[in-house]
Amino acid sequence: MKNLIFLFIVFIPHLGFAQNQKQPIYYLNNEPFSMDSIFLNPNSIQSLNVKKETAGGEIYITTKTQPWDYYRLNDLLKKTNKYSQIIDKSVIPVFIIDGKVINKESDAKIDKSYYAKVINGRLSNVTGLSGKSKRIVIVNISLTDKDPKKDIRIRGDSIPNLDK
Repeated sequence: MKNLIFLFIVFIPHLGFAQNQKQPIYYLNNEPFSMDSIFLNPNSIQSLNVKKETAGGEIYITTKTQPWDYYRLNDLLKKTNKYSQIIDKSVIPVFIIDGKVINKESDAKIDKSYYAKVINGRLSNVTGLSGKSKRIVIVNISLTDKDPKKDIRIRGDSIPNLDK
């Protein structure tokens, strides 16, 4: 019984505190932004400053180039020649960038220093689906700062960055 009372006294206040904690406010080059829609290459960061004075804190990120050079999602798709396959009136695109589902594609900003691999798959051939579900196209975008064209693959293994 004493153990149960001890656990109650120790852990219950922490549970209440954890639920009331505020998330930090993020700033990119002094402009507020949401971490849900920004894909910033860590190599593009000049400095990072954390201020703890406010509830939740503030995180200031300064990029090496100002203004920060980024693609909107539609621009990235046009650059990778996938735009016409994905954006038309007959399909419903669902965008996933590095495992994160994008709720509002107009807000997504992707660092121009990234290389992007875009793979799309239609659900039209999946059995058991009907109506609008068959019009869904999953657009999976993987970002990397390493040029994929410089990799040589031998029997599935990768030997990175061999010079010509």
